[in-house]
Amino acid sequence: PTRRIHAFSDYLDVADAKVEGRGEVRLMAEAFNEMKRRIAQFVEELTLLLAGIAHDIRAYLTCLRLRVD
Repeated sequence: PTRRIHAFSDYLDVADAKVEGRGEVRLMAEAFNEMKRRIAQFVEELTLLLAGIAHDIRAYLTCLRLRVD
């Protein structure tokens, strides 16, 4: 799972770590996979939020330009 963990730092869509091995290793892989899902969801929500903010700012700037003209 170490390669996947390092790959995740560069790419959010890396495959899940295999849940195999003994107790602590299994728990670590499960925790990593859950963390990866939560981070990916956070990034998706943040992207949508920033897109909405950018849209609102462009709308206000367009209104200001029209008034200036």
